[in-house]
Amino acid sequence: MVRARRRSPPTAGVRLTPGAGDGAVRHVDVQVVASRRTRTVDVARAVRTAVRGHLAALFPGRPGARVTVTGLL
Repeated sequence: MVRARRRSPPTAGVRLTPGAGDGAVRHVDVQVVASRRTRTVDVARAVRTAVRGHLAALFPGRPGARVTVTGLL
């Protein structure tokens, strides 16, 4: 009997990486898992818009975030 190999679930999350030096800009990386029924580019754009809007309200003049779709469900 051959068992099907289970794949690990795709990962999602938010990673904040501090820049070099004091007061340096932090880098924000958002990883998203999307539904197979959606267009991944639309999901990535919507998440990026929401995150950038939130970051702009908290930290005006700072760069936005990088959004990556890391898997499909």
